[in-house]
Amino acid sequence: MAESQAASHKRARGEGVQRAPSEEPDEEADSGVAMAVAVWGSRCGVAWFADGQLSCMESEDDTSGPFRHQLLQLAKLHARPAVIYVSSKADAELLRVLRSPLAGAAPPPPAPSGGTGAAGDHAVAAAGEFDVRTERSTLFLPRAARAMLEAVHVRGTPPGLTPRERLHRLNAMLSLSSEQQVCAAGALLAVLAREGRLAPASAASAADGGEEASAADGGTAGGTAAATMEVASIAEVSLDGYLLVDPASMAALQIFQQEAHPAAAMGIGQPKEGFSVFSTLNRCVTGAGRRLLRLWFRRPIVNLAVLSDRLDGIQFFLCRPDAVKPLQDMLRKVRDAPRLLARLQGLQTLPDRADFLALQASLAGTLLLRDMLVELAPEAAQASLAAAAATGTAGGASWAHGMAGLATSPAAEQGGGSPASQNPHQQQAQHQQPSSSVPGILFKAAAVIRQELVLCHNLISGVIDGSPAAAEDGFIISAGVSPELDELREQYHALPDFLTQLGQKGHLWSIVYLPQVGFVVRVEGGRLGAHLEETLPDYQFAFEGGVGGGEDGPGVYYHTDTTRRLNERFGDMQHRIQAGGADMEAGIACQLIARLAPYAPDIAAAGEAVAELDCILGLAEAARHLNLCRPQLTRANELRIEGGRHLLTEQLVDTYIPNSTHMQAGQGRIQVVTGPNFSGKSCYAKQVALITFLAHVGSFVPAASARVGLADRIFTRVASREAAAVPQSTFMIDLTQIAAMLRLGTERSLCIIDEFGKGTLAADGVGLLCATLRHFAELPCPPRVVLEVLRPQYLPRSRQLTFLTMSVLVEGQQQEQQQQQQQQQQRQQADGSGGAAAPAAAGAVTGGGSAAPPQQQQEEGGQKLAAAEQLVFLYRLEPGRAAPSFGLHCARMAGVPQGVLDRARHASGAAVGPDETGQHAQRAATYRGLLQRLAALNVHDKQAAQQLAAAAAAAAAT
Repeated sequence: MAESQAASHKRARGEGVQRAPSEEPDEEADSGVAMAVAVWGSRCGVAWFADGQLSCMESEDDTSGPFRHQLLQLAKLHARPAVIYVSSKADAELLRVLRSPLAGAAPPPPAPSGGTGAAGDHAVAAAGEFDVRTERSTLFLPRAARAMLEAVHVRGTPPGLTPRERLHRLNAMLSLSSEQQVCAAGALLAVLAREGRLAPASAASAADGGEEASAADGGTAGGTAAATMEVASIAEVSLDGYLLVDPASMAALQIFQQEAHPAAAMGIGQPKEGFSVFSTLNRCVTGAGRRLLRLWFRRPIVNLAVLSDRLDGIQFFLCRPDAVKPLQDMLRKVRDAPRLLARLQGLQTLPDRADFLALQASLAGTLLLRDMLVELAPEAAQASLAAAAATGTAGGASWAHGMAGLATSPAAEQGGGSPASQNPHQQQAQHQQPSSSVPGILFKAAAVIRQELVLCHNLISGVIDGSPAAAEDGFIISAGVSPELDELREQYHALPDFLTQLGQKGHLWSIVYLPQVGFVVRVEGGRLGAHLEETLPDYQFAFEGGVGGGEDGPGVYYHTDTTRRLNERFGDMQHRIQAGGADMEAGIACQLIARLAPYAPDIAAAGEAVAELDCILGLAEAARHLNLCRPQLTRANELRIEGGRHLLTEQLVDTYIPNSTHMQAGQGRIQVVTGPNFSGKSCYAKQVALITFLAHVGSFVPAASARVGLADRIFTRVASREAAAVPQSTFMIDLTQIAAMLRLGTERSLCIIDEFGKGTLAADGVGLLCATLRHFAELPCPPRVVLEVLRPQYLPRSRQLTFLTMSVLVEGQQQEQQQQQQQQQQRQQADGSGGAAAPAAAGAVTGGGSAAPPQQQQEEGGQKLAAAEQLVFLYRLEPGRAAPSFGLHCARMAGVPQGVLDRARHASGAAVGPDETGQHAQRAATYRGLLQRLAALNVHDKQAAQQLAAAAAAAAAT
């Protein structure tokens, strides 16, 4: 009996017992989904294991606001785990959220009976609750978790890899820089290995894992066994209903940009948001609104109903600019009511009077906001809003932006209208004229800001004293609430007169009352002499010094028989008033908080509506000032952007040249953008990604019009971010990002590739680039790809590929180019070629209409660069292929010394071919003429053959 109780306690602590080698794994245990959760600050990592596949993810999660732990609830809805493992150091709130059932969902499957864990906890769990088991916190340490990941063999990994190669392959499967998902995945593997749920690895893979096993032994339980286990796959996934954007892509697109405080090295100050997409669009005026907007940017969604509802709200207020400022002025008066109530509930001492008054003012402001929103609605919608306020529902509008709104479901998507069926002319008319439709935020405000908030407001106003006199005295309860408290306060306020009268009855010095000390006699000056203390035997020295910063200066305080009687009669009056009992201020405040507690869900729902209203108003203000348009979201697999702009770059230049993007479902899905350096290729690629991202946030976008098909991921190979988690070179980081695109990209993905192939041998880089594009082009429906390269001559040909280039204008070269054309025509006539195509006339060097081969374009570019007077980048995207790079011109713009430029021009001419005199171009034209004469030669004409041989000898001699 004692042994079974000890085993039960051990399981309850999450330590468990080791499975016997002869014990077979339970079939039910093998079929159940196991999940592990690791939370640190606002970062949440989740991993789950099912059918041999390990899936993991990490994202920002709200841990204190109205959307607290929403990501965990969505992860539970997505994976439907039978058991959830968490660190033994997890707080009670996290355990409660993990254990709580999903609203409106079927109960979770029963946890497997076999194995180890808190079996007793599941027996006493309420119906529908998840089985949550705590494990040793050391399993969730980053070092131990990573060692566990490195030790487990992934099926399909070739044998004989070194530990460094295995590390790079593992980092291609999941980002080792995302620490919380690594902790969750490693801890889950350790538990599964201990319970025998991992399949045994082959002999070759087991031998490869021997070295990693020693690393895992020190930090994980069962590390030796794990080294001989394997999983089918490890993948970094996204939850249903979310657009996945990895941290590297977030940084490359400058979605967020934190700037450290100047004194951060000394531990002073907090970081602030720098110049980023979020800071540009963040026009929120409340803390709750800013936190919610950041959450929207951290977790973009793909639910058409929710996105359409946000866009409807922005358009509604964009068409009513006069209503935005009064609403924002009222929002500034509204504090975060749910946080205020939670802080009051967590206090163990006398609550702060300011918190009660702030909560009261916030509730009043929230009610006024509801009335202002209802007045904005058209008369035809007044009845619907009144019904929503009466029933607490939105009357079918898609305003539910919580867990149910984010999860992709056919019913949810059918409930929200999509503007995808509108043409650009209809959209422009809606942008200019007030919309007759009522956005969901108005229904939500009418439904969740209910009369219960009036009751809460009246409760606070009837109990808490908000007068300035009460603030001076330090009291918080109004008169008339408690007769005993009123009587005691009357005595307290009468103390000055009473002590004055008492001092006039023969006392040498004044008697004063000091809070937390009581009644004492105050002697000014110094301490009484010995002869006076002998004549005043009841005077007992208490303390010396100034009290409360009074103007009377320091004094000496004594206890006497009179002060002792006063203390016995009155005691510490202020302490009695504030914390004397149930009828005093602390007890009454606790009773008030207890009466407000049942209304916490109503206050939280109202706070959620206020935060959402703040976000929509802020996005509407940003759309007005930044000239943004409403995107048309559609389920069709397309992307059409007219007049697209880069949100950040256009704020840094005087004039921004917009460019359009067209990607259809069956063709032109891979855009190869070529052009010189500094011509705007990267800016164009990023603007495509930013417009897609903002459309999935529910914001207006910087374009004349945009029709955006829903996407599932955004990949970028733009900036190489080195991380200490994995020792990688810059080129290896680029390869890891490309590998993720190739493995995880779908027809709904958007891939941005910026000059991939640099940092290695040119042949290897070109080969990798061509193979990557060929892989995408051969797919039945490839992802949307924007690729930036300089030389497209080696790329494959496919109807999925569209070649575009950036326009460049070279001034001061027209006359020289005409002379070169005349000279070349004369040489062709002299050689008898006649049919050779002359290079295109200069002006705009775009490569779009030029029929010259790439080498000829490069030679011409070298000649132009040699004597170019002025180079103008037009930043206009046109069909065609690469113009010259003009790298030396960009170097001159960057301030490179002229001597270095001259040497670079000479070296590039020797390496590439063209020089200032154009000899290589002339030789190439001569050889082309000779080849054409050879092709047309009549072998029986000896005279023509001799002439051709002589011309060839002369060409070789020169």
